[in-house]
Amino acid sequence: MRHLLRCLIATALLVGAAHAHSTLDFVEHLFGASNVHAIAGHGRLAVGVSAAGELTVLAWPNASQTDQLGYITSNAFEARDLPRFGAPEAAGAFLGLVVEDGAGARTVRWLRADAGWAIDQRYAGDGANVETVYAADDLTVTVTDAVDPVEAGAADRLVRHVRVERAAGADVAAVWLLVYANLSPSPPNNRVPELPVVDWAYDGRNDFAALWDAAAGAVVHFHPDDQNIRDGVPSLLAPPAIDFGALGAQLRAGAPDGATLAGLAADLDAAYAPGAYLALTTVPAPDQHQVGQDATPFCDAAGALLDNIADLTTRFPDAPVPVDPMLLDVLRCPEGPSLAEREGFVWQADDAWGDAADGELSGHGLAVGEANSALRAPLTFEGDVATGAMVLVAAPTAAEARAALAASPAPAEVLARSDAALAAWLATLDLPDHADLSDHVKRVARRALINIRVGHVASNGAIVASITRQAPYGLDWPRDGAFFNALLDGVGWSELVTRRADLYLGWQRDRAAVPTPLIDPPPPVDPDTGRRSYPAGAWEMNYYADGTPGGVWRFEIDNAGFALWTLVAHAAWTDDPAAYLNARWDGIAAAADLLTRWRDAETGLPAPAQEDDNPEYTQTLHGAVTTFGALDMAARGARLAGHDDDAQRWEARAKELGDTILERFYDAEAERFSGQSDVPWNPGSAPTGQTAWLVWPAHLLPWDDARVAAQMAFDLDTITPVVNLETEGGAYVVKTTSSAALALGADAAFRPRLIALLETLALHATPGTDQFGEVFLAREGPDGVFADQRVSTPHLWEGALFAATALALANPDAMLRYEAVLPPSRVRGTLGQPDPAPDAGVPDAAPPADAAPPADAAAARPDAGGPPADGAPDAEIACLDCEDEGCDCDATDGGPANGLALLVLALWGLRRRYSKR
Repeated sequence: MRHLLRCLIATALLVGAAHAHSTLDFVEHLFGASNVHAIAGHGRLAVGVSAAGELTVLAWPNASQTDQLGYITSNAFEARDLPRFGAPEAAGAFLGLVVEDGAGARTVRWLRADAGWAIDQRYAGDGANVETVYAADDLTVTVTDAVDPVEAGAADRLVRHVRVERAAGADVAAVWLLVYANLSPSPPNNRVPELPVVDWAYDGRNDFAALWDAAAGAVVHFHPDDQNIRDGVPSLLAPPAIDFGALGAQLRAGAPDGATLAGLAADLDAAYAPGAYLALTTVPAPDQHQVGQDATPFCDAAGALLDNIADLTTRFPDAPVPVDPMLLDVLRCPEGPSLAEREGFVWQADDAWGDAADGELSGHGLAVGEANSALRAPLTFEGDVATGAMVLVAAPTAAEARAALAASPAPAEVLARSDAALAAWLATLDLPDHADLSDHVKRVARRALINIRVGHVASNGAIVASITRQAPYGLDWPRDGAFFNALLDGVGWSELVTRRADLYLGWQRDRAAVPTPLIDPPPPVDPDTGRRSYPAGAWEMNYYADGTPGGVWRFEIDNAGFALWTLVAHAAWTDDPAAYLNARWDGIAAAADLLTRWRDAETGLPAPAQEDDNPEYTQTLHGAVTTFGALDMAARGARLAGHDDDAQRWEARAKELGDTILERFYDAEAERFSGQSDVPWNPGSAPTGQTAWLVWPAHLLPWDDARVAAQMAFDLDTITPVVNLETEGGAYVVKTTSSAALALGADAAFRPRLIALLETLALHATPGTDQFGEVFLAREGPDGVFADQRVSTPHLWEGALFAATALALANPDAMLRYEAVLPPSRVRGTLGQPDPAPDAGVPDAAPPADAAPPADAAAARPDAGGPPADGAPDAEIACLDCEDEGCDCDATDGGPANGLALLVLALWGLRRRYSKR
């Protein structure tokens, strides 16, 4: 079971894969194709829109927590060739028209890709709002999606404004707007630590209820935060108990009449806890409605996804994917009686999708469990133009949702103020601007920043890798965060970076941690204590916006290094850098001391740790350069803040490590560095990623060192055919361009080449919406080879690195302010030279490699392992995961073998018993 859960989630949280079968997008073969072509939002409600204009992601109360739509795409190899990437036809939310001709005949025309429209999508006026245009001979329909930039604390509002233009002479007498929504409300607490699957993979089991609220003229979909909540591994396998309360009692009695339904709607907040309440209506008000018992086959879609995962082992025998069919089977929807049979319901509403097929809605008003809804609203032509809108509000209670609906401004006003809020925000930034950069490059860089605004969490400053749920990237990686911060400081959004620094300090582990049963891989061996645990002073792999861990690689040394680097570097953008540092010194020192002591006594490299979302504990250039860069930066901050003893200790370790990197990883004959991790399933470990980072941010060598130019020339030679689509595709080439642009962007030998690469990359961005996926594939199209952006589009980090390259070429000093504000490095430039005398400002080298730590070292430093988390005895930590430590444990599976087997059997039994109720 632990192997299943770990592989199913964590492997796909890596990134993609390279294989002869063109699987750079391997993550999509695990989690499904990302059907998002444009996004909108402002730090709370965030929406993803497919290229055909369907809503495929509806994240609230922020981009991280949680998705409010029922939507599952396919992970089959041909998923992107399937309609809607394999999602069921009734998944998500979309619009349509009922069109009446001069003879009174009516037809339903959905605004979708398979309905005969020519579809074009872009951001209206290159602003905040997504505009999708549907063209036919008789009608042109423009749908504009805008998220209202309301103040914090107000209910969040999405408007889908619809403009219908009738062609001259068209046989169109009247039109009605049709709204279909497969909402699946999910409160923020409906999520499992380290397994970010609940709000999408459990569609078909996630919903709670929906009802027609006649007083509000809206359908209210809702999910209380004390019902049907999955918040741990047991709740994934044994479905939580559900009490549908008064709504369930009504369905046991029969169909509700209007008065009964009105009473139920009015009493929602009295009868049910707060949670996620979504109110859906139209402008003008709907003339028909249908609340239906959802018949969408989400369980079949999830089952097919699991079947495809199992099949991957036949295509890729070496791929790290689960193989046990029984273990895959426990994640399927339970078999057994239907909800109505289990609950004794005597009446059930018709499915809204099927009911809407003829454009006439039946008027049913109540469904519990899985529910969907449809609304119809008459539009009035003025001349040949008619307008209307779908309006959706999200709030923690029904009363707040109703109040927000009642106070809704005109839809056109929401569009205008959404664009105005974006323009006001952009006016505060120093966007990349230089005569050498084309308008196209500047536009793509600008869109990358706008997408960060959509994907940031207004309440605390977290930034997700993507708002998508397939892959589940609605998480904040501290490693990515360091680059977001560097870019945002460079363009002037430093207030957010300060908040993010404090957020990361709040997330930092303050004590050693033990593994989560069934989920985590074995912890690393602490070099000071010899015990296995996840050390204090570090960060988790990634986090939900509320600080709950999102992934299972729990000590990535590069994550710790980049988090420390950005905490210190940001001081240069504050009003009082020394005061900023001193106010945060405990966390900074804890991270730097951890990286200092996490040392392999035999090699001088960092002791084994996870690197770049890879599960193994390794010692590559990746972890070494990030540790060096973090310690060098921390020492500079220590000098500024008056902590000279800390600075000397960290400088000594940085000097030793830098010398070791040059000795072990630099090939003088080839004039380049080697020793990178080589994980074919993770393009994050591509050949140039780590060598780019040793140039920046790690800055191992002075940039005028000939070895830097030689390395960057080699790296650019490596990525150029990838960028030019001469290979199967690639990922993260912008790691190289951003580092090279900062280090050598002013060099006449490099600048033209970097600008050309940036121009080509801009051409690869999605047409109309100017964004990137985590990977791109070179594919043949009608006009030749093109870059097919895949995996969690828009991938915010990929976009940020593109924008950072543009800013580095336009104004490198904007991103390098710390070089002028912090004291100069006392390590850089000394590597490969004898250790300086103590009075030269750099302390003696670290103790000899074979020197043992003081006997009381572990007790004196909590970050050395200290007492186990939550007071567990030392023997427990040692025996949770051990190899040759004298414990009777199963080290491969991460815990006592007998206990694991019993737990798996117990959870399996619970699920089987429930399914046969």
